[in-house]
Amino acid sequence: MLKYVRNKPTLILFLICVLAFLLRFPGVLWGVHLTGHPKFVEYISGEDTYVDQANAFMHRLPDQESFYTKGLAFQIASASSILKLFGDVDTPQLTIVGRFLSVIYGTLSVALLFFLVKEVTSNVQIALLSALFFCLVDLHVVYSCAASTDAGLLFWIYALIYSCFLYLKTKDKKYFIFALISAGFSLAFKLAVISL
Repeated sequence: MLKYVRNKPTLILFLICVLAFLLRFPGVLWGVHLTGHPKFVEYISGEDTYVDQANAFMHRLPDQESFYTKGLAFQIASASSILKLFGDVDTPQLTIVGRFLSVIYGTLSVALLFFLVKEVTSNVQIALLSALFFCLVDLHVVYSCAASTDAGLLFWIYALIYSCFLYLKTKDKKYFIFALISAGFSLAFKLAVISL
């Protein structure tokens, strides 16, 4: 089959991303009781804060005083608004949506790391190996299936680094604009990114 594929690195990257998704996806249903009606989802540390903030966004509750930024909670609420078309959305569904968003961010981080390493080293094999190793890092797999800011923040930091590198290399303003957008999303996830 590989001899019919024109761009083998693209196919290999696709397979690495599929592996990354498959490693992270089972964590979405962690703690969800599939027998009967799920009344409670066991949380991974910190998830309850983001889910409560998303719930406040969805029900237009007054702003909760919290030290957490609300970027992830807003994305959970926005993605959950699609589920509202099919019925009421409660805490278990918001948790699953938040976890699924983290899985998507974690998988996209693997692909983005490939492009970043390929651009820096100009070596496709090293870029593929780095994506594969990053795909298998256990800590990233664990944090990529929790409704927390870690996977999304890492994705936006990689996007920021990649767009800054491309801007410095080409001086094209679209990369500068994308760097600003990436910096904004990074700050919406965690204010600690300022220290970078």
